[in-house]
Amino acid sequence: MRNRYGVAVVAALISVLPLASAGARGLGGITWGQEVFESSPSDSGLGSRLLGVYGYDVDYSGRRTGAFALAIYSDASPPVAQGGFFGCLVGQELRQAGTLMAVNLWAGVGGLTAGRGVPSSGSFAGFAELSGEIGVTVMPGLLLTGYAGLQAMSAISSHEAFFSRVMYSPILGVRIAWGG
Repeated sequence: MRNRYGVAVVAALISVLPLASAGARGLGGITWGQEVFESSPSDSGLGSRLLGVYGYDVDYSGRRTGAFALAIYSDASPPVAQGGFFGCLVGQELRQAGTLMAVNLWAGVGGLTAGRGVPSSGSFAGFAELSGEIGVTVMPGLLLTGYAGLQAMSAISSHEAFFSRVMYSPILGVRIAWGG
């Protein structure tokens, strides 16, 4: 019982760490996305959603650096992939007159539970997402953006090829951020 509380405390701390990286010109917020099956840029119909938190700082030339924590979940039966990831994000943004355009790369590690795309009972896994983002300032300090990109996840296994099964799919989503 005591161990469960320790795990919950560690999980809560990891969840809020990305928000701490929002500096004076940076932002922190919440992201939500839906994987979309399209036969040519997808290897399978993942049908998963993601929910997470992130934070980043922006230097004066528009470069972003920060961190994120995500939960991936699926309503499919059986689920294709479910799990969580944390990692870093880098990107380049352009802000002009209350609008924002950005290109981002999110990369991290985490774990996936068993499903159609994950071998055995679960696995250590890698995550990457390349996306474009367009947003508007809703009010001072609050930014609403939409994004589209390509997301990939892979179980990392020592008994098979290093990346045993890469699952990739387009993703569409929204982000709400606050800060500078």
